Amino acid sequence: MVVGDERQAQSGQLLVRLLEEAGHNITQDRTIKPDGLQIKGELAMLTQSQSSQAIFFTGRTGNALRDPIGDAVRQQLDRRLDGFGDLLRSLLYQEQGSRAMLAQGVAGSIKRKLVFCLPGDLNTIEIAMGKLVLPELEYLLNQLTPRA
Repeated sequence: MVVGDERQAQSGQLLVRLLEEAGHNITQDRTIKPDGLQIKGELAMLTQSQSSQAIFFTGRTGNALRDPIGDAVRQQLDRRLDGFGDLLRSLLYQEQGSRAMLAQGVAGSIKRKLVFCLPGDLNTIEIAMGKLVLPELEYLLNQLTPRA
């Protein structure tokens, strides 16, 4: 899910490419408006879907009023993965310095579905996916699978 407009389209394309290169199937890929209610509605539909195990949002995750993803998703999480945002900011600090504190990386689960919210910056997506998400994605998905 890309939140924003055509300017954020490259973020979604990169995210899809990285997931596919890692062997994951993409069941939906679309762009929605940066509106908190629409994000919550899309999230509700996606968490009901039987075809998806993980949901990714990219685009408007910052601290500005026009950046609703983090707050809209954070309110819906059953479980939070707070370490994701902390680690992302730590990695970004090495390249960006103090500006890294503005990065909003949100992760957790809703109804046994993983949810990740990534900033729309292409370099940040590369770092988040390459160093945090993809190395642990299978493990995290297994953690959400009920044990017999």
